Order: sequence, then C-alpha cells, then structure tokens
Amino acid sequence: MNILEITDKIKGLVDGGATLPGTLQLQLDGGHVFVDTSAQPPVVNNEMREAGCTIKTTLATLSGLLTGDLNVMMAMMTGKLKISGDMNTAMKVAQLISQ
Repeated sequence: MNILEITDKIKGLVDGGATLPGTLQLQLDGGHVFVDTSAQPPVVNNEMREAGCTIKTTLATLSGLLTGDLNVMMAMMTGKLKISGDMNTAMKVAQLISQ
C-alpha cells in the first residue's frame, strides 16, 4: 500500500464510525497521516500536525497491520512500531487495526 491507499483505508474506518480518544499522527517513511475524530467533520489527512499520540513505522509495516498479515504486538516487540504519547489512543488504534 502507498500513503494514499493507507489514508483512504483510515478514512473508511472513520467514516464507518471508528473513533479515537485523542488525536493521532502516523509518521511513515512515505509521508504522514493525521487523524482527529473529535473534529466535525472528522479529519483524516496527510498533514504533519501535533497530536496526542504519534506512531512511527514504515509503509510496509502499516500495510501488513491493516491487511492482517502482521500482528500489532509482534510489530511492537520487534521494534517495527514505535509509539509515543497517549497510550489510550494507541490501544484504540491497535483494536481498530486488529478488526
């Protein structure tokens, strides 16, 4: 998946009713994805913005997580996924990805 496909996948989750307890910034090797489900309408875009939770990973790792080919816990334990900030938001992201 490329950055636009990942952004569209996340928009689909948000449009389907997925919410986060805070803001999220995905920092990927191919760009950024910012998510704020508290805004009206919810915001999902490719801007680099300050967020309560930041997840750093690669496009390949995030693609594997979104398609179910890679487990969130395995990605964290192997250092493929780095999380900083609000852990409640990070836990909710993990739940959404695992669906």
